[in-house]
Amino acid sequence: MSVSVRGLGLDYGETRVLNSVDFDLPQGSTLALLGPSGCGKTTLLRLLAGLLMPVRGTVSIAGRAMADAASGLFVPPERRGLGMVFQDYALWPHMSVAGNVAFPLEMAGTGAAEIAGRVETALARVGLAHLAGRAPGELSGGQQQRVAIARAIVAEPRLVLFDEPLSNLDRDLRETLAGDLAELLSGLSLSAVYVTHDQGEAFTIADQVAVMQGGEIIQIADPQTLTDAPASPAVAEFLKLGAVVDAERHDGAWTFRKLGLRLADGAEGPAGASRARVMLGRRALSVVSGEAAAMHGSVLRSRFHGDGHALSIALGDGAAEQVVVEAWSEHRRRPGDGIGLAVDPRGLRWFPAQ
Repeated sequence: MSVSVRGLGLDYGETRVLNSVDFDLPQGSTLALLGPSGCGKTTLLRLLAGLLMPVRGTVSIAGRAMADAASGLFVPPERRGLGMVFQDYALWPHMSVAGNVAFPLEMAGTGAAEIAGRVETALARVGLAHLAGRAPGELSGGQQQRVAIARAIVAEPRLVLFDEPLSNLDRDLRETLAGDLAELLSGLSLSAVYVTHDQGEAFTIADQVAVMQGGEIIQIADPQTLTDAPASPAVAEFLKLGAVVDAERHDGAWTFRKLGLRLADGAEGPAGASRARVMLGRRALSVVSGEAAAMHGSVLRSRFHGDGHALSIALGDGAAEQVVVEAWSEHRRRPGDGIGLAVDPRGLRWFPAQ
């Protein structure tokens, strides 16, 4: 394993910031820490980096213990063999691009000839070899972040840590750099931990994604599994996979009171349960008309995506009871239009009742 974390925890006073975090990161793979602000993902990254000392648990990198709260063992950041990429680039303005990339090698006492070769290779890998002599202030934001990435990989670290590195860039550039970064990490067989609040970024870059909430990892899986099989309503709602509603079983059928919906055929639900929570995602819903509609709603928003329209639809009576679901339509719909939906029970995701 490249990284192994067991029972990791941190408190600030009486506030538990990180609680019993466990994960393994195989060599050459990327783990994204995904969650809202305040969920503990940056704190976890700082514990891996050695910028914080845990109060519980252990951290091991490349088979070597880096922190152990029980014994007091703590290896400082500069001895962990890490590369780091920050949100704000953290480039030295008085140094050239090449000088910034060379800095960690110079600090390690690497010879001049080897430094020159490694810097040239690192800049070539991020597509900036032709800008080696420029100052950081002469570069665009995307180019500056590429310099930061080159600096992080130039010393061939055991692990690269990324703290929301693309959040300062516009959406189109973020998408381009996310794809480039995924290709780079895979091509170099680097191990990486990547902090982000952007689901698209996480799913593009990472082999595994850890969804965090309240200082805990609530699910860790590959992007496809997270999408197909969210472990809880919290995961489903954070990833915006669909609305989660309550259901009750009566006389062999499931009733969704908020929606005025009753499903008998094909809606199995949790074995032996009389109550459940159910995710209504796009896979379960289709736009229909007439008697084929199991429920009706009103279009809130319509977004065109080239081959169709993604609709946000309000179901239920009154704002307090309103449930918003997503469905796909080949035809344009306007806000306020009434719309009918059919439900395919095979596309429902069931969870135990709370």
